[in-house]
Formats: sequence, C-alpha cells, structure tokens
Amino acid sequence: MRWRGHYITDRKKGEDEIRYQATHDALTGLANYREFIDTLEREVRRAERSKHSFALLLLDLDELKAINDKYGHLAGNRALKRLAGVIKEHSRATDLAARYGGDEFAIVLIDAGPGMANRIAQRIESALRNDHEQPTLSVSVGIGVYPEDGRSAQELLQAADRQLYERKKTAHSNGATAC
Repeated sequence: MRWRGHYITDRKKGEDEIRYQATHDALTGLANYREFIDTLEREVRRAERSKHSFALLLLDLDELKAINDKYGHLAGNRALKRLAGVIKEHSRATDLAARYGGDEFAIVLIDAGPGMANRIAQRIESALRNDHEQPTLSVSVGIGVYPEDGRSAQELLQAADRQLYERKKTAHSNGATAC
C-alpha cells in the first residue's frame, strides 16, 4: 500500500512540473506570455466587477542587440536573467511578472494605481543603475492603469506600449546606451 502513495505523490509532482513548464518562461523563470495574458484578462474582469484599479508595467531591456553583438548571446541571456531577477525582487507577491517577448517583460500590479506603478518602475530602474555587473543594463518602462488608460487588456497594453516607446525614443535622443 505504501508504494501506491509514492506513485500518487510522484504523479502529482510530475503534473505540477508540466503545469509550471506550460506557464513559465524556461530562461527567466517568470510567467510566460500566455500566463500573462490570461492573468491580465482575469484582472480586467475582476476590476470591472469590484470597481478597483490596477496597473500594468511593460519593460523593454535597452540595447539587447548591442549586448549580444558585443558580448555574445550567452551574455545576452544572462542580461535577460539579471533583469528577471531584479523584476522578481521588486515585485510584490500579489503581482504577476512575465516575459512578454524576446527582450520585453510585463508586470500586472494587482490593486495598484499610478503612484505604486511609478515607484516599482523607479525601483527596478534604480536597481539596474546600481548593479555593478557588466554589461550595464537599463530598461524603458511604460505604464497602463485601469480604468484611466483603458478598460480592456488590449487598451492597457497599447497605452503602456505607447508610453514605453516614447520613453525609449527620448532616452535614445539623449544618447543613453547600455553598453
């Protein structure tokens, strides 16, 4: 009878591992795109019902191509992992941090307004500035707040994306680089 309990425990561990792999990015350990979108849409529905606010951060790792070209793709992967670590460190337990795309990340900030979103963005930017590991990393950040910036996942993503690229354009014109 004892062996049957081990079988069930092992099977449960295997199912948990499969579920984790299906919802998380293999490189960074953050939630993947699908899990992020599902969570964002769930949060929009919850916010509609409860009439509360939440925020979305989009973060783009600046100059990843330059890092890959200068230091190699392993250094680029290490840069993505470093950024993921900083995001995890500065996100709250209730938030969902995800790898949104190649060099883009996102955080769904549950029960957060623009002030909290800006504080978390500033903490992430500051942590990267104060990190002495090479190559130096920086991010461009865009924020979308429900309901001010949109009432759907798509509208919030578009608002955050517009702001991210405005900030990236401004930083680029000021000569900021990561390498």
